Amino acid sequence: MKDRRSFTLLEVIIASGILIVSLVTLLYTYVVVAKTEQSLEYRNQAVFIANSKMEEIRGCSFHNIYDDYNNVDFEPNYPLGFSGHIDVEDVSSGLLKVTVAVSWNKGNISGGPVNLVTYIANK
Repeated sequence: MKDRRSFTLLEVIIASGILIVSLVTLLYTYVVVAKTEQSLEYRNQAVFIANSKMEEIRGCSFHNIYDDYNNVDFEPNYPLGFSGHIDVEDVSSGLLKVTVAVSWNKGNISGGPVNLVTYIANK
């Protein structure tokens, strides 16, 4: 009977193949998770920008909102790579529907729009 104290070439090749497939799968998963994390960070920034713009609009006089903000494109000073659009719709007498949409294009990741909608009534 032979005394087997080493691996055969076939066993080494099979083990190497399993290891390579496992490492490639882990690397791919890491890349997907990193890209998803970055996309979520951009989405959070877009929500913050849209909310800031919405608060700016809420602070204005009701009678100036439609004239000052309807169909307006904007780009925030920071962070770069984001752009937005505002639509104001006169729903009825004394009620406006305001939509703020923010999109981004940063490197190889683009997304959006993130839409915030609110109704503003004349007090």
